[in-house]
Amino acid sequence: MAMKTPTKPRRPTLAEAGPEYARLTEKAEALRSEEAALKSERSKLLAEVAAATHDGGDRAARVQAELGSVTGDAPEIKPVGSRTRLESINTRLGDIAALLDALRLPIVNARMKASAEVCKAVKDEHTSLVREMAKAFVALHAAHAAYGAFADDLNREGVAWSQLGPMQPHWLGDPRSNQCRVALFLREAVRAGFIGASDVPSELR
Repeated sequence: MAMKTPTKPRRPTLAEAGPEYARLTEKAEALRSEEAALKSERSKLLAEVAAATHDGGDRAARVQAELGSVTGDAPEIKPVGSRTRLESINTRLGDIAALLDALRLPIVNARMKASAEVCKAVKDEHTSLVREMAKAFVALHAAHAAYGAFADDLNREGVAWSQLGPMQPHWLGDPRSNQCRVALFLREAVRAGFIGASDVPSELR
C-alpha cells in the first residue's frame, strides 16, 4: 500500500540559527583539516628520516656538504631539514590539540543556544506531528480492538482459523487494557500537553 510522502517543510539548520555556532564549528573543522594534513606530512618525513639514518644519517649529510664545498655542487641536507620541519609540525600539532580542546565547551554552549532557536522555529510542526500520531494511534486502537473481538468470537466457537493467517499485533498489548502501548503513548501525550484527555478513548485513560 503506497503512502504519499508529505512535503518536508523548510527547517533552519544549527548554523543558520546560531552564527556563533557556525563560526566556531567552521574554525574547528579547519583545524582538524590542518591537523590531518600535518600528520600525513609527518608520517612521510619520519619515513625519510628513518631511511636517511639507515643509510648513514647526519654523517652522510656532513660528507655531502663538505664535498659540495669542494666540487661546487649545492648540498642537499635533507635529513637535517626534515628534523627541523618535524619539530615545527609537532609544535603546531600541539597547538591545534590545545585549540580544539579550548573550543569544545564553547561549541557545546553555542550548539545549545542554536538548538533553542531551531526548536522555536519547528515547535508548531512538532506539535502537529504528535497530534497526527495520536489520531493515528486512536484509529489503530479501534482497529486492534475490533480485530481482537473478531478473534475472540472465532476462538469461542472453536473455529480453527489459522488458514486465514492470523495477524494479531501482540506487541501492542491487550486492547482491552489501559496499560497497552497505545494507552501509554496517549496518556503521555496528554501529560505533555499535546492533546486533551477527551481525545483519549475512555477505556484507555
